[in-house]
Amino acid sequence: MTAETIRQALAKTPFQPFQLLLDDGRVIPIKQRDSVLVSSQRALAVDPVSEAFYIIDLGHITALKVTGEPSDEQLASS
Repeated sequence: MTAETIRQALAKTPFQPFQLLLDDGRVIPIKQRDSVLVSSQRALAVDPVSEAFYIIDLGHITALKVTGEPSDEQLASS
């Protein structure tokens, strides 16, 4: 996975939630635009509910899967 692919998903307006699928089978949900930071080689994702965080080497991300349509609130604010 490239940093640019993740940045493009984050930049979509309105934002659409997505998941990062990892090579070990884990799935990291990205429900808000501000819950992930991306550098050239890693991503830092935070679960706003549990406050768990993940530091992920981009080489371990096998796919990015859009999981939902934007909410009415997101549409209204865009």
